Formats: sequence, structure tokens, C-alpha cells
Amino acid sequence: MNNPTVIVKASAEVGEGPFWVPGDNLVHWVDIPPGKILTTDYTTGHTETFGYKEMIGAAVPRLGGGMLAAVESGFVGFDKNWGITHTLDLLGENYRMNDAKTDAAGRFWAGSNTIDFIPGEGSLWRLDENWDATVVHTGLTLPNGIGWSPDNTAMYVVDSMQKILLKFPFDPTSSTIAGDPTLFAGPEAFDGLPDGLAMDTRGHIWIAEFGSAQLTEFSPDGTIVSRIAMPTQQPTSCAFVGPELDKLWVTSAAIGLDPATDPDAGSIFEIAGMPARGIPVVPFAG
Repeated sequence: MNNPTVIVKASAEVGEGPFWVPGDNLVHWVDIPPGKILTTDYTTGHTETFGYKEMIGAAVPRLGGGMLAAVESGFVGFDKNWGITHTLDLLGENYRMNDAKTDAAGRFWAGSNTIDFIPGEGSLWRLDENWDATVVHTGLTLPNGIGWSPDNTAMYVVDSMQKILLKFPFDPTSSTIAGDPTLFAGPEAFDGLPDGLAMDTRGHIWIAEFGSAQLTEFSPDGTIVSRIAMPTQQPTSCAFVGPELDKLWVTSAAIGLDPATDPDAGSIFEIAGMPARGIPVVPFAG
């Protein structure tokens, strides 16, 4: 693997949720606190920004065009011109939606948490293509990175504040959790806070560790395969991008850091020469 290099120079407060769109040659990502959805052209690096009135935890394209966002109050759907088509106000004061991802059927999974990370108050939600939202798991603190095994029979969910990675049995036909989770990786596996993640075709899990300037790679049996040093203290998430899904883009956060000592904080970094390709992530089906 090549060393991480800055591919999109930015100063995002909390850059998150990179999402590769192959047909359009675009990478969508967000900056959570100011409520920004950003779209970067993979070839030119040009980035366009759309601002919303609430914090945005994650955003993904919709199958028919437009975007779906997990926001402070719940979920919001936008058309191609950023007109609002759907609004689901689901969360009370002091709560917000955080990271989110679509499963292979195009259903949207998102974690919610309190602003001050009260233990046990975090939940995992599923938004179906007909815009029905359901709480499917509770008792979390800061649900974060989400991913599925290559055969879609296992779902992985990070709980950042507990410093754990959970593994759920998953039924891909019905997009349902098929049993209780097991502990895939515990606090001893992480130097920082586990954050967003990406899956590759071997079933390996790549997790950005907030606060420890590194990514950690796990094999399907939970073994730590590698750690990649990042040139910024707060990497936040990652995604395989490019026509061959062979490059890893890593978002980061500038919040709380001194730009004099961490000048590239808030930028997106690229790691080329990856040992496997990524698993395509599909648009929201609704």
C-alpha cells in the first residue's frame, strides 16, 4: 500500500461518510456540525457544497436521483435540485442521527445518539424504500461505522464511545438482523475511538480510528492484519473509490486541532495500492 496523501484539501470540522457513485464519477461526503453535503469529482477534485439547517450525519444518493440524509431530527429526502421531498422528524431534543449506510437491497441503516453521548441511549434504525423508519436495536452509546460481509450474512456496527465493533447475523432477503450481536473487537483492539469503516471483497474491515492517527484492518476472524499511520490525528471514515474500487479515501476532522501542527486536518486522504477491492455500496431504494 502507498502512504496516505491528501487528495482533497479541506478543513472540514468533522468530515465523514464518503460514498462512491460509479456512474457519475463522484464521491459524496459530509461535514457534520455545519450540516454540509459535499460532492467531489473523482477526476478533477472539484467539490461542490450544499448546506442544510441541521447537523448531517451521513448522506447517500437516491435510486431515482437526489439525496437522502440522516440529520439531527431524523431523515430528509432531497430531489435533484435540492428540493425537500420527504421529512421524518423522529428524534427528540438532544438527539441526532450519526453515521449511516445502505445495505445491498438499498435500505438505509443509521445510528442515533444523544449529543452528549449518554450510555445506552443510542439506537440503530432502518429506513425502508417506502420511507418507514424502524428502531431495530437499542442500548448503544454512539453507533457509528456500518458494513456488511461480502455474502451479506453478517452486519458490523461500531459503537465508538464503548470502543467496540459488534457483529450481527443478517438476513439479506428481508434486510433484518437475525439474532443478537457478538463482540467482534473490544476496546483492547483500538488505540483511539473506532469510527467509520469500509469492507473489502475478502471480508476484511477497515476502520478509521479517531484520535490515534491510524486505520486498523481486521480479517473476518477478528485478527488485526495491519495498521496504517495517517498524517492527521483524527481520521473519521473511509470508503473504496474509483472505477476499480481499488483506492481508499479517508475523511478526517479538524475540530479541536491546531492547524499549525495538523495542517491537513479536515482533508480527504487517498491510499492507493490496496490489497483488495471494495464492495460496491448501492443508492437508497426510496
